[in-house]
Formats: sequence, structure tokens, C-alpha cells
Amino acid sequence: MKGLILKDIYIFGSNIKLYIIYFAFFGVFSFFSDASFFYGIVMMMLTLLSITAASYDDMAHWPRFAVSMPLSRGQIVTARYLFMFIMTGSAAVLLSIFNVVFSFFKTGITLIEGFAVIGATGSVGLLAGFVILPILYKMGAERARILMILVMMVPYAALMLANALGVKLPAWLMHMPPAVYVALVLALLVGGGLISFGVSRNIFEKKDL
Repeated sequence: MKGLILKDIYIFGSNIKLYIIYFAFFGVFSFFSDASFFYGIVMMMLTLLSITAASYDDMAHWPRFAVSMPLSRGQIVTARYLFMFIMTGSAAVLLSIFNVVFSFFKTGITLIEGFAVIGATGSVGLLAGFVILPILYKMGAERARILMILVMMVPYAALMLANALGVKLPAWLMHMPPAVYVALVLALLVGGGLISFGVSRNIFEKKDL
């Protein structure tokens, strides 16, 4: 299973220079404006690399080869989810370092706000991954492409529409202690992750390759 995770890391490692240039550009841009934009871009991109990796594997017919190895189908699915968690954790550590450095300068947000943005975007990225991965396992990369776009766009469109209509959160929700928000998000991530993993594993174990 370790080899499956390393495979995905090596695939994107070959494009590491491109990612460094890309992140450096947005990092410099955000340094002189609002660092939250940089945090969001990096976190979402690294978290959703697992989706890109799954799409690459499907288009290359990798699953057919993978099931011939001395690994169970459940382990193959587990490796995919572990890769997503590793990328999210790596992004969180990297951005936390940037956040501490940026906090000494004028970047538009405070240290606490920066950590909040990192946590929020990481949570959104994971939830998106939890929804998309089962779809990929069920339909394949080509057929699932439109649904993947909808998964990413519908929540954003809903937020934009709510903002345009002046919809506001209930007062009781706005005044909840931060610890309650964190607990609710963690519960949602754990529950969503377990359900997503279970569905993906069940689909892949029954899939005719």
C-alpha cells in the first residue's frame, strides 16, 4: 500500500517545478494583498490532487493492473484516501509556516484569521473529495467529469446566490463559540470520510475491471 501512495507522489513530483513557480507567483501576489487567497488556492489544489491522481489512474487503466498485485481492493481504495489526507496535512503544515511569517507583515488578515482560512479551505477540499471519489469509482473519469464540475460549482453558486439575495445565517448560529464550530466540522469530516470510504470501497470491490 505504501507503494501506491509513493506512486501518486512520484507522478506529481515530476511537475514539482511547475507547482513551485505557480505557488510562488500567488504567494508574492498575496503578500502584497490578501494572504487568504493564497492559502485557499494552495490548500484546495493539494487536497484535490487525489482526485486528479484517481482520474489519471482511470484513464491509464491502472486499476486493472493494480488488482493483479498482492493487494486487496480495499487496500487500493485506502491508499487513495490516505494520499488525500497526506496532501491535506502537508498543505496545512506548509501554509501554517507561511501564516506565521506573513503575520509579521501587512497581509490583510491576522494570524488567527489565517489559521481559520487554512482550516476552512482544507475542510471544504476534503468534503469535496469525499463526494467526488465515490463518483469516480462508480462512473470512471470520463463519465464523471460533468458531475465533478457540478460538485465543485453548485456550492459556490449557492453561496453567491445567497449573498446576492441577502440571506443571512441565524443569529444563534453566528454567536456559537468557536470550539463548537470546530467540533461540528470535525464530526462532519469524520462522518463524511467514513461514509465516503465505505461507499468507494464497496463500489470498487464489486466493480468488473
